[in-house]
Amino acid sequence: MPNSAYLTDLSHLELITRLDYDPDTGIFKWKIVKSNLIKNRVGLEAGCIARKPRTSYRVICLNKTTFLAHRLAWFYVSGAWPAKEIDHINGDGLDNRIINLREANRAQNSRNRKTRVGYTTKGVSRSGRKWQATIRKSGKIYYLGLFANKKQAQAAYNEAAKKLYGEFAKEV
Repeated sequence: MPNSAYLTDLSHLELITRLDYDPDTGIFKWKIVKSNLIKNRVGLEAGCIARKPRTSYRVICLNKTTFLAHRLAWFYVSGAWPAKEIDHINGDGLDNRIINLREANRAQNSRNRKTRVGYTTKGVSRSGRKWQATIRKSGKIYYLGLFANKKQAQAAYNEAAKKLYGEFAKEV
């Protein structure tokens, strides 16, 4: 999400005053709860899990605005909203440890996605009696060849992914 989505009255000072963030666990806990409706929440984990198809993220509501916890973690540690999307390096949207978070553009973030259920393997498909490997970057599809077995095709994909995507490559 671009920075403009987070033009809010939430300041860094207010964030660190109302929430505690443990960078080693990625967990936010309430320090101060403003609502009279919510009692005895101080010290408890903040937010709830929002489940979407193929992903789950923790969200936290502050000042009547819902924030993704991984974006709050970035803001909490750096003091600035991320300029790009935040990618979970290990692919687990609930793992908000700061060492698991990095800024990424949309293409980089999507390269790190898990293979969808029901699909064989990212970049690898059956072609007659052989296995075909392809990879995509910037809308262009690169043909990597036909292979005798799936494992060889996956190895070709992984090698190409490392070259094309660098640190954002996800092995299949």
